[in-house]
This record gives sequence, structure tokens and C-alpha cells, in this order.
Amino acid sequence: MSLPESWVETTVGKVVIDLQPGFAQRPGEDDEGMTAQIRTHNISPEGKITLEGIKYVSPSTKELERYKLVVGDVVFNNTNSEEWVGKTAVFDQEGEFVFSNHMTRLRVDSSLINPDYLAICLHLLWSMGYSKTRAKRWVSQAGIEGAALASFKLPLPTISEQQRIVDVLSQAEDVAKAKRSISDQIDQLIRTLYWEHFGSWYTSDGLRDSVRISEYVDDSQYGVSEAMGENGSHAVLRMNSITTSGWLDLTDLKYASLSKKDVESTTLQNGDLLFNRTNSKELVGKCAIWRDAKGTFSYASYLVRFRLKDGMLPEYLWATLNSAYGKYRLMNTAKQAVSMANISPPELGRITVPLPPLPLQEKFARLVLQIEALRTEMYSKVNSFEALQNQVRQQAFIGALTGSWREKHREEITQAATIREAALSLGKTKAKVQF
Repeated sequence: MSLPESWVETTVGKVVIDLQPGFAQRPGEDDEGMTAQIRTHNISPEGKITLEGIKYVSPSTKELERYKLVVGDVVFNNTNSEEWVGKTAVFDQEGEFVFSNHMTRLRVDSSLINPDYLAICLHLLWSMGYSKTRAKRWVSQAGIEGAALASFKLPLPTISEQQRIVDVLSQAEDVAKAKRSISDQIDQLIRTLYWEHFGSWYTSDGLRDSVRISEYVDDSQYGVSEAMGENGSHAVLRMNSITTSGWLDLTDLKYASLSKKDVESTTLQNGDLLFNRTNSKELVGKCAIWRDAKGTFSYASYLVRFRLKDGMLPEYLWATLNSAYGKYRLMNTAKQAVSMANISPPELGRITVPLPPLPLQEKFARLVLQIEALRTEMYSKVNSFEALQNQVRQQAFIGALTGSWREKHREEITQAATIREAALSLGKTKAKVQF
């Protein structure tokens, strides 16, 4: 990597003063405490802290002191699925927060690195697929230990140029904000329409015309367990192929070469429901409707495909499972095992839902199809700008966006670079890696 003359290559461990993994909630403690705990789902794919689905714990005085988050801390997702491990964000929330054992807190030496710059750089490494190459893998999880994180290489301009890069990239955030806004508004529209159509089936006395989901399942099929890579006969949908609000995301696909038996058993048809049976407690139970797409597709073993009998439409069941009622039932049905939770097809089948008349379901399904088409059209325009945004980020970290700025601030940069190099060569900062 060719860097500007005033930049140096360093490592995470040389620019942070503390590198601390968090702590796990105690069994049965979830949501019984008063202190918010940042977990894997609280870092968005865009590299921002989100409080959606925040959980609460009761840390001891010592735990609160050791694991407290303050504004300017960098939060790194050290354990997740292979696709998500390495997500990073700078913490920007006021109040009392701690963080789970699946997260690592980095506190920077502010004389060497800007926390926003570090977070953006680490998140870029995740988005480029670098982080997962440094992870250890076991079963369905991948983890990056503190020593490995400390060895991550970083391009290091002077502090003033770091701030300039952060400022330039923040202007490009408008694209990500637009996408989040579209997603939020469409999700809210679906929830509103669902309640307008079916709200009267939820009463203070319970559900009207309730049935078990299993009564209307015609067929269910687990996915494949083949090794996946960049090539193969079929694109394989995985956990991250379903968004938290129940939409398919086909932007990050892996491939596998499947046997004839696997191809036949996991063929997808328009209107199939895909259910995420294994994930973290917060994400297990995600579901999406398959719509025909170009190419040949299958799905991984952490997903289950459902086909419904006449009388219950997939759009109706999808919206029900993604509703507040559905999320509540799924959360209470999930069985925790180590760091993952599971909902088997029989357990899903035992969940009761209202069964409104088919004509009303059909009316709702037509509206869902119209909204899907609108969402697809709007996302296609935003995604083209998003691809350009990723290129801009990569250019930023080789100095391509700030060349003119460096020329105007040459004297300032020269002085700052001298101070920085002295600090690095003297080993002024070395991360305290905690375990």
C-alpha cells in the first residue's frame, strides 16, 4: 500500500491505551437490570451505534467501573457470525452503558489517533472482508482475540488530517442516512397497514380465531451444510441474507456446489417463507419471503423453508412474525445454547396466530407486493450511490481525498508528523490488552 510521505503504517495496539473485552449477562438476568448493555446487534452494518433492541443488566460496582462506556470509546464486535465479526462504531451515547463479552472497547491515545478515524478504519476493514480473515472459527461463530485486534495494521496520517478525512466522509453519510430513512419508513408503513387490517383480531381477552402455525404448514425443509466460497453452482442464502425487519438482502452472497439431492430438496419457489432458526437471541426468528431472482439459489442450514397450505398467505404470516406480537412470541420461544439461540420448526409451529378471512389477507398481500416493488425501485437508486461511497472510503485511507488539503497545510503537517513519529518510536503508547 503506497501512502503519502507524511503518513505511516502502524498497528491498533500502538495507538490505543486500553483494549478491553466486555462481560456476559448472568443466566436469567436478561432485561432485569437498569444498565444498558451494548451487544452485537447494537452496531449497525453502517458502523453506527443503535439502541434498537437494547438489553439491560445489573453489573456490580466493580463491573460498572471496568466495563463502562463513555463518549469517544471505540466499540469493536469481537464475536459474531463470520459475516458480521469486526463491525465497529464509535460510542456516542450519553448515560450509563456497559458492553457484552462479544464486544471489545478501545480507548485511544488522543495525541495519535482520532476515535472516529479509528472506528471508520476498522469498520472499513470489516466491510472489505479483512476482519474475518483474522478470526478464529468454531461451529457457527467467529472470534477475534485482543492480541489479533491489536496487530491490525492501520494507515496513520497526522491528527489534523485524520479529522479532515472524518469530515469528508461524514458528508458522504447522506447516502447511508437516505437508505436508513427509506427502510424505516417502509417498515413503519407495513406495521401500520398490518394493524389497520388485523388489529381487531388482538383483543384484551386474547386472539380471535386463533390457530397454530403448524396447522397451515404444508412443507418445511432445512437448508444445506455445504462449505461455501466465492464459486459454486448455487448462491446460498445465509443468516445475514435476511434483514432484522424481514427483507431479503442478496448483496453479500456465498456459493456452494450442491448435489442433485440438495438441489431438489432446497429449491425455492416464489412465496416461500425463509425462517432463521439459529442466531443470537436478539436476531433468531428473522423471516423473509422469497421472490424469484436471477440465478440459482439455495439456503444454509441455519434457515428453514416453509410452504403454507391454502387459507394462510405468506405475506400475512410474514407480517405477523415481524409484528410486535410475533417478535414477543419468538423471543419467548427461543432456546438459548451458549452464544446462540434456536427455534426449531415444531416450536415455531406451536405458536398461535389469528386467522383473518382469506379475502382480507389477499387485500393485505396485494399492498405488500406494491410496497416491495416501491422499495426495490428506491433501493436500486441508493445502492448505486452506496457502491461509489465505498470507493470513496477506500480512497480516503490511502490519502487520495486530502492531497490538496495536505499541500495547503504542509508546514503544520510536517511538525505534527515529527511529534507523532517520536511518540511511536519511543513506544509511548502500547495497548493494555485485557482478557
